[in-house]
Amino acid sequence: MQHGWSYLINTIHSILKTTTKAQQEDLVIVIFLGDFDEEYKKKVIEQLVARFSEHLASGLLQVLTVYQRAYPPLKGLKRNFNDKPDRVEWRSKQNVDFALMFRYAQNLSQFYMQLEDDVECADNFIDSIKQFISLQKKAWVSLDFSELGFIGKLFKNQDIGRLSQYLMLFYQEQPVDWLIRFFKESMVQFKTIMRKPTLFQHKGLYSSLHGSKNKLADKFFLDRGGSAVNPVAKKLDTNLNVYQKYSLGRLYQGEDIGWFKGPLSNGDYIRVVFETPQNVTAIFVTTGRDGKTDVMNLGKMQVSQHDDCSQWTDIGKVNRKTPYIKIPNLENIIKNAIHCVQIVALESQQSWLIVSDFHIIIK
Repeated sequence: MQHGWSYLINTIHSILKTTTKAQQEDLVIVIFLGDFDEEYKKKVIEQLVARFSEHLASGLLQVLTVYQRAYPPLKGLKRNFNDKPDRVEWRSKQNVDFALMFRYAQNLSQFYMQLEDDVECADNFIDSIKQFISLQKKAWVSLDFSELGFIGKLFKNQDIGRLSQYLMLFYQEQPVDWLIRFFKESMVQFKTIMRKPTLFQHKGLYSSLHGSKNKLADKFFLDRGGSAVNPVAKKLDTNLNVYQKYSLGRLYQGEDIGWFKGPLSNGDYIRVVFETPQNVTAIFVTTGRDGKTDVMNLGKMQVSQHDDCSQWTDIGKVNRKTPYIKIPNLENIIKNAIHCVQIVALESQQSWLIVSDFHIIIK
């Protein structure tokens, strides 16, 4: 647990608020109390019983505590990356915490998702997760529902026993998110498969490492449910030259990035024309590779409410400093249905262009 009891309470309330009674029938929430202070853990359990007795009795909430003697040595560990001893101890203990949680949970359900104690959940996130699982056409080890750390990472139950062993084996070597990456690569998943918009937002301001401040926020989070599938397009159009297989079609279907040859000229565009007019609630577009290379230096996002894609309305801009566009409440800006969406370059550039995400959320 992190800074204060309120983080955990708010996270539990967020999970319960954003799931239906029917969804909760298929859900188990495991609360891991990893603090070595037994008196503190006792107080937390008392508070959980006082506030959530019904959910504990039903098995929806389960509390896991582990004695310190169950842990391997946490002092005098190798200082890889020249980390300070207290940081090495902190991240090594985290690895063991996760390994113990995996071991406990491996027979509880079909899937396992890791959260933290300071997150906000998107509305109806369970159905959004199920939909994204159903869209996968290739074998996978982990699906990401947050861009941050170890939040919102989904695994198959059949894999978490081995993952537990893996973390225990290398617990002092690297941080957990690095170990997870190597675990996935060992099982031949070399790319991150992330749903956007994401479903979990980091809300805490303090890290469990000496209460240091941590203001990280997921830029792809949308606080309400929405399909992970773009609406049907009548036409996908661009005047840019496509590089190899990285077409606008594959980008729009969520199968790959879009990669376009340079140079770009002022007025170059990528356009989507819908099969039928759509009530669009949010748009997310990301340019560049990791936000650093092959970004759109300066551009704007536009929508048209006319079937001939005329009379464009500007709704957002992109530039080198902020190479992504996030418009979460478009229905408050554009009241009527939209026929066309496009991103347009506003200046010439020599570099190529990557569009790594292009997501349109509808009602």
